[in-house]
Amino acid sequence: MKNYARFSMLLVIAFLWNISTSLTQPSYCSADGSCGEEFISKIVFGDYDTGDLDCETYVNLKSDYVPRVDLGKKYTFTASITYHYSADNITLWIDWNQNGDFTDSGEEYVLKTDGTTRTLEIDIPMGAKPGLTGARARMEYNTSPKPCGNSISDWGNVVDFTVDVIEPLPAAHITAITSPTKPWRVGTNNITATLRNSGDLAMNKVDIDWYINDVYQGTSPWTGNLAVNSTTSVALGNYNFDYPASGPWNAFQVKAVVKNANNLAQDADPSNDSYTASISPILNDVGVIGFFGPAEGFGPGVTQVRARVRNYAPKPLTSVTINWAMDGVDQTPVTLTGLNIARDEVADLVLGTYDFYAKSPLGPFAVECATSNPNGIADEDASNDEYIGGIGPSLAAGYYFIGATNSQFTSPSEAASYINSSGVFGPGKVTFEVRPGTYTGQIVLNSPLPNKNEVEFIGGSSFPENIVLAANTTAQNNFVILLEGLENVTFRNMTIRNNNNVAAGAGVIVSAKNAKGLNFTNVTFMGVANSPRNNPGFAIMDVSNCSPINVSHCNFNNGSVGIYNFVSSINNPSITIGNNDFANFSWLGVRNQIMPNVVGSNVDISFNTFSYLSGTVPVGGIASWNSTTIANNEFSGITGTGAPNEAVIYVYHATQNPNNPAEILSNSIVGCTNINGIYVVGAHTLIDKNYVNISQTINYGYALIKAENASGAIGNNQLSGSNIYGMNLINSPDLDVFYNSVLTDNSFYPTIMASSAGNIMRNIFMNMGTAPVLEVGMVENSNQNIFYTNGETLISDNGVDRDLESWQNQGGGEGEEGYDQDSRVEFIEFINTADLHIKIYSPSLLFGPALFDYTDGYAYTIESSDFDGLNRISYYAGSHELTLSVALITQSEGIVNCVNSTDNYISVTSAIGYDAPMNYQWYKDGVPVPGATDPILFFNNLQHHQAGLYHARIGGPGATPHVYSAPVTVYVLRPTEITRYSDNGFAEDGGLATLWFEAHVNGIPIEDAIINDEVQVQWYNYIDGTNDKLLVNDNKFAGVRSNYLTIRNFVGRDEGEYYAIITGLCGTVQTKYMSMELEQLGIAYTQQPENIDECVGTNVTLEAMATTQSTKKITYLWSKGTTPLTNNAKYSGTTTRSMTIKGIEAADAGAYSVTATLEGTTVSLKSAEAVVAPLLGPTITQDLEDTEVEEGEQIMIQLVAESNPNEVLSYTL
Repeated sequence: MKNYARFSMLLVIAFLWNISTSLTQPSYCSADGSCGEEFISKIVFGDYDTGDLDCETYVNLKSDYVPRVDLGKKYTFTASITYHYSADNITLWIDWNQNGDFTDSGEEYVLKTDGTTRTLEIDIPMGAKPGLTGARARMEYNTSPKPCGNSISDWGNVVDFTVDVIEPLPAAHITAITSPTKPWRVGTNNITATLRNSGDLAMNKVDIDWYINDVYQGTSPWTGNLAVNSTTSVALGNYNFDYPASGPWNAFQVKAVVKNANNLAQDADPSNDSYTASISPILNDVGVIGFFGPAEGFGPGVTQVRARVRNYAPKPLTSVTINWAMDGVDQTPVTLTGLNIARDEVADLVLGTYDFYAKSPLGPFAVECATSNPNGIADEDASNDEYIGGIGPSLAAGYYFIGATNSQFTSPSEAASYINSSGVFGPGKVTFEVRPGTYTGQIVLNSPLPNKNEVEFIGGSSFPENIVLAANTTAQNNFVILLEGLENVTFRNMTIRNNNNVAAGAGVIVSAKNAKGLNFTNVTFMGVANSPRNNPGFAIMDVSNCSPINVSHCNFNNGSVGIYNFVSSINNPSITIGNNDFANFSWLGVRNQIMPNVVGSNVDISFNTFSYLSGTVPVGGIASWNSTTIANNEFSGITGTGAPNEAVIYVYHATQNPNNPAEILSNSIVGCTNINGIYVVGAHTLIDKNYVNISQTINYGYALIKAENASGAIGNNQLSGSNIYGMNLINSPDLDVFYNSVLTDNSFYPTIMASSAGNIMRNIFMNMGTAPVLEVGMVENSNQNIFYTNGETLISDNGVDRDLESWQNQGGGEGEEGYDQDSRVEFIEFINTADLHIKIYSPSLLFGPALFDYTDGYAYTIESSDFDGLNRISYYAGSHELTLSVALITQSEGIVNCVNSTDNYISVTSAIGYDAPMNYQWYKDGVPVPGATDPILFFNNLQHHQAGLYHARIGGPGATPHVYSAPVTVYVLRPTEITRYSDNGFAEDGGLATLWFEAHVNGIPIEDAIINDEVQVQWYNYIDGTNDKLLVNDNKFAGVRSNYLTIRNFVGRDEGEYYAIITGLCGTVQTKYMSMELEQLGIAYTQQPENIDECVGTNVTLEAMATTQSTKKITYLWSKGTTPLTNNAKYSGTTTRSMTIKGIEAADAGAYSVTATLEGTTVSLKSAEAVVAPLLGPTITQDLEDTEVEEGEQIMIQLVAESNPNEVLSYTL
């Protein structure tokens, strides 16, 4: 029996974990037990068992007992003792960090008390050091065991042993080649493998070397998180599986070798790192693709028929069996031997004859035709063996309907089959109107029409979604529509859909080969979503070796590439792709490859949009070889994978031929990542007015514009991005760079990399990061640029860090100049980092004048207009030609002021955009005023010679149009001057009195000055010079503040002297005193009219003279008797003091008088009367009479005459 008060037992288990077996283990403190009846008799750690242990105070199992444990796993540790007492204690220490002691945190474990077997679950910490490590177990009775020293009880022992702590490893290996799998065909195929992790640790990386027929193809890196005992699919790459024309036709050996799992030199199981699979493509496959009568067309009757077969397999077709039926009636099968139809070739094989009767209404004969037993063995792909179509007598040119009732054809497939098989009689266009509906089936048009008829398929609705053509394609018949060898084919107003998914391995919608004249308008294409990249087998349109091609106003959805074109056998191909929408393609929107042997080309890809919304992210927008115009397209959502040639716009030419250029104009690239924006290789190019905004999150070395072995010019582009080259110019000494705005935020890449370039002028290159703005290897000329970087190095010149001054002086020799002599370093403020239009004007921007003229080709094109198409007139650096205009906001009035006056000025207020400065020049009478170049022109001491007409000319930087202010007058005034007065005056009693004066006030007549409020006038009534009365306007006085004073109802008390005081800008003056007296009215005659006696016929004049003391004018009026006279043929001067009577006669006799009147009054006075007495001439009252007398006889002659009284007559005989 035990005395529990005196004894205790301690058990300690220790692991020893060494860094490696080749290193000496750490030395641990000594420990020893007592053994006795109670001791550790057995240890089990995980799957490792010590077996029974003898009673020894210290048991050394360091070399004999080495259990293996894995980091991160849980293991059961069990210690057995010989006898059990409740006071028995067992403790375990593990030296996890291999530092030679057991005192670190987490290295001690206390086992549960549960009888003779003590257990504990131990989690191997991930932080433990891998390798061999030491451990110690100890038992004590009635006390807590300690790791070191001798036993303090009489029971228990110490056991030391070694544990191998294993770091878990992944075990990578390939278990299968999953693609390609049968049935598959020769050509480029994706190779996919199944990767498995059979190790003890999750795998995050592995490299896979792959081989075809033991020829190394490349290494496919895989990254991810592959859990233990899990698998994943890995794409190894693409391979063009093919055979020589004459074989042999052996299986291909695909080998995959894994390495570098989790970057380890070796994984957990190297034995399965290599895997090999044998795969074979389809080698025997043939099918019927058409059924025809005679090529020239035919009518009703017995006609020879032919089946067109295609050899889909690489082995030549030497024999085949063909079964055929007409309208459901089987015809005699035909087995044909002795054939030699090469891969992908077609041949028309005669089957026999058939009696075509005239159907009414028009309709085709149903044809079923299928192949079997190619080369005498079973066909390896029966899906493409059978052809179902229609044939009948040839169509005439005209208009036909498809679908619905009363239509000639039930589907486009049937119509195509009919025209394909039966042809068209004569020339003319054949139009098929496809009525709304969904039509399923492939459409084949592969029989050239002898008359080259135009064929149209037009949707019967302007909405493409109402007419749907759809089919499930196969790798052998990879098309919804096949167009081969035809001319002038049009599809319009419809939706064309490939119903497949990626697994089908076929995604083409339109397959056109060697067709002439293809036109697709307002068509919606629905391709296969998530199509594999770099695979034309999923192209929406394959139009290889076709011309001319016009695709406009169409929508392309999904597919690997929207339009795929490979031209090798026709010259001068014409391709127009405009106003289309390309979305969710996985590879490219347009791939246009024209081989170098092709002469000439006319390719225009303009006004399209290329976007990504869902599915596999595309790795390019447009890729084109040979002469191409790419203009006004919009790109978004395109992301690169790191391949060096990936670009949103990629152009490749074999030679730099100015007659075969690549013009990339006014495109917009936004929302794209990790990809070149525009990449031109080997071309003579114009890259003008493009907007590119791309950022790079991985250092792939991409650029916003990259040019290699190129010539031409790059200009007017706005380029912005982060962690990406703005421009990368490689081996392009004949490529010039003008008028670009480039803004990057780079700490690694320079804004512009010019390993070899031509002229670099008038650009803005800015780096908001710390990398140099320019890294240069060789450049022909660089000048008149603006540079900026936030880093310490502005320019890296072949590895030499330079500031601008050092760069300018790097010519080296005496008198030699370096580059950028006129360039500047300045931060230019743009609208924002995505809009590189200038926000704030800087004088550094203005270089001018023009560098080029019309003889300079692309350089002149670039300089002529800016990014927005505005004509350059000032020639600012960068893509934005500032169009400055001055706005005249206000201008002052002219000046009217006195000579020698001060503080006079005229001014203008104006505004201009972009905070640009303005310049001013004042003109006087059309002549520039020297030194008058401010917006305010001062006249500090106004002089007469400064008087004149002034205007300002206002301008801005460069060729900013001038603005002119309106002319204003500067009038220099003389002192106020009175020029005339009214005379002293009289006014009648109760009448109106007026006094006035005239003066020049402020240089103008006083009337105008009063109107303009430029003068003050005040009238006064003189009293004594001190108490003079200031007059005010009232019922008595009017005009007291003008130069005309009026006194109403003038009476005696109003008599007196009056004067006015005139105050103008140039002083005050007083008029003279002007008197006004009461007027005395009265008339007196100083001459009365006199009597007149004159002979008849004489003109006589009556005169009178009246006088008055008043100021009134005297008026006259003559009368005869009481009758007033008026001027007429008899009288003149009837209203004057002297009246004339013309040619008086007896009737004029009478009394005449005149009345004098004071004008404006009733005062008048009549003169005395004067008598006019006309005198008559002598009158013969008895005339002489004839008398006869004799000679010598005395006679008497008697003549009697009368005359006026008192008139003496005289006679003469």
